[in-house]
Amino acid sequence: AKDFATHHGLSQAFVIGGGEIYRQTLPLVSTLYITRVHGEFAGDVFYPINEIDDFAKADSRPSEDQRCVFEVWQRRKAPRNQKM
Repeated sequence: AKDFATHHGLSQAFVIGGGEIYRQTLPLVSTLYITRVHGEFAGDVFYPINEIDDFAKADSRPSEDQRCVFEVWQRRKAPRNQKM
């Protein structure tokens, strides 16, 4: 995805799942855009949120209807094989 984005002149590539893709790409990213939806939902794949110790929350804003929160997290140090 990163090579595709670069080839097409894009500055960002977004990872939208599944679980194994999340685990493989987490060491490569510098910014996380996380939407926390209030409630409990059935599912078997979730972002490895317990593995974001290298990140600091940069922004957090509730949606207009208060049903979710939009968060931006920045890596504290440059990810592997990438400059920030």
